[in-house]
Amino acid sequence: MTNRISTKRALILSLLSMLLCASMLIGSTYAWFTDTATTSVNTIQAGTLKVDIVNESGASVLGTGLSFRNVDGTATGEAILWEPGCTYRTEGFKIKSTGNLALKYKIYLNGIDGNSELLNVITFSIVNASGNAVDLNAFEGHLAANATATETLYLQGTMAKEAGNDYQGKELTGISITVVATQDTVEKDSNGNTYDENAQYPVFAGSSEELIDALKKGGEITVNKNVTLDGTVDENGVVNPDAEAQLKDAGTVDLVLNGTITSGNLAGYTFGCMRVMPGTQLVISAGENGQFINTKSYSAINVCGGEVVVNGGYFESAGVCFFVYNDADKNNKLTINGGTFKSARGVIDNTDMPNNSTVIINGGTFIDWDPSDYVDLTVHTVTENNGVWTVQ
Repeated sequence: MTNRISTKRALILSLLSMLLCASMLIGSTYAWFTDTATTSVNTIQAGTLKVDIVNESGASVLGTGLSFRNVDGTATGEAILWEPGCTYRTEGFKIKSTGNLALKYKIYLNGIDGNSELLNVITFSIVNASGNAVDLNAFEGHLAANATATETLYLQGTMAKEAGNDYQGKELTGISITVVATQDTVEKDSNGNTYDENAQYPVFAGSSEELIDALKKGGEITVNKNVTLDGTVDENGVVNPDAEAQLKDAGTVDLVLNGTITSGNLAGYTFGCMRVMPGTQLVISAGENGQFINTKSYSAINVCGGEVVVNGGYFESAGVCFFVYNDADKNNKLTINGGTFKSARGVIDNTDMPNNSTVIINGGTFIDWDPSDYVDLTVHTVTENNGVWTVQ
């Protein structure tokens, strides 16, 4: 009897022990053999793409300029006077890479003032050291990575033999050349060297048509000369009511003002010389001479569902500089980080601006207009001196 009781107790204890072990396994994790291995990946370093214009000795000519000479390269000893059939070249220059990426480049004329009709009878080309001339508009050069400079090049101009008396005494001033460069299909990634085959050049807009077309396409646009922004006119001389530059679904548009944009024949037709619509961010920066002068339209720029960022430039308007559209369906955003602003009716018109729109001023100089309502005074200061407000 005692043995039976002992056996029963032992069996019960064994079952309890098994249940306890099972519960511990359920509430715990397995202990696997593990190991790790780590190796470094080399530094990610972005390349640089930069160009310079240098003389034949290798010294930069930026800020010094080039001059036309006889086609044999010697100075004439007298003023350069153009006449039908003549040809003049500049002294030699080279395009120098100061970065470490292969590039392709084009050369543009810009900054031209004076009697622009002379351009109708003067053909410009790029001439290499061998004397081969390529039309300026068709010329494209290439520089390998870390290449020091190209061969010697010359800008050549030839006045048409057919140029008549209408061109006597006319003058072009402020002529300059600009080199624009972009990536070339040389360096390779893991898939080949075609990843940058569609790399685009910065656009230089020299006319109303070129500027409006470039603004609609987006990208980087530089205005280096004075451009009058005109609307299209039909055969009866009537301006298209929707003639302003309309930027819709253009993506990011980087507009660099080194010259002056002036409103043209848009009087009474539009709310703005430029209308920034949904799908577009217009970012404006400017050099020392960058200006936007509106004498005809209600505003220089109409923020109509898009975003405008102003980083610099001089803006003057017979109406307002910026009209923030009062449509509740539009998500308008205007940010002013710098620049000088003068207008007859106030810099900004945001009457009845919908709640989903914002106007922010982080910096700039404002003539006869107090910007304080749009400034975060916990971050920036606003000072006034003789009717001029400065935000810092």
